[in-house]
Amino acid sequence: MEISELVQEGHDIQWFAIDIEGSIASFWSGGSKLPRSIAADYDSNESLIDFFARLEELSIALTSNGDNPNDGYSIKLASAPNFGQSLDEIALRGLFAYDIMEPGRFFCADYSLEATPKRPLNIADLPENIALILQRTTFYKRFPDFRRINLADIQ
Repeated sequence: MEISELVQEGHDIQWFAIDIEGSIASFWSGGSKLPRSIAADYDSNESLIDFFARLEELSIALTSNGDNPNDGYSIKLASAPNFGQSLDEIALRGLFAYDIMEPGRFFCADYSLEATPKRPLNIADLPENIALILQRTTFYKRFPDFRRINLADIQ
């Protein structure tokens, strides 16, 4: 099922992409336009959300300013039921976390890095069915090198 522009504009939709090294990022749309690959397949995006919600925490997250009160510790906990509500929680699962810079503006295309995983998860570590979905949406640079990403740079 396709996600219409009307639905995109009215909802803060979580979606995912990989970079050239296979690292994974979660993005929050804030009511802005989604990449074509995401808008074209609602069910696949929901499968990714469900998968990452069940994934155990991999490491302590680093906030955007680099502060980490538990530096050096690694944790493994059962996933929380409200996955995605916290950008740090996303990073705890090994994903880079980006949020839209101007929520509520449909044509806003700039995302800002809000949380960085201490130990990034790689697409090679995931089940094949999940990896195949993720490969549809790619940032052809490295997430760690960009605090700001424009939607035009994601294919």
